[in-house]
Amino acid sequence: MGLGVMQVSVAHLHLYDSHFEMAEEFLFRSEMVCASMPLPTPWSVEDIEADPDGYVLAVREEASERPWPKFSPKPEVVT
Repeated sequence: MGLGVMQVSVAHLHLYDSHFEMAEEFLFRSEMVCASMPLPTPWSVEDIEADPDGYVLAVREEASERPWPKFSPKPEVVT
């Protein structure tokens, strides 16, 4: 089995005038939005090809040990 293809879909790659303020707030937030996570080691391409499920489990395990920020792209509704 050879390497596969990772596909990422981005929907609605545009901003409407009403979204500029929210986008600016998002860009200048001081809090971390994405956690930094190095890829699991020692996994070579050959190792991943030989055991893709093991690699996914290794990534899942490393990700579960990291603190991930709580983030919602929607502004909080104040009632």
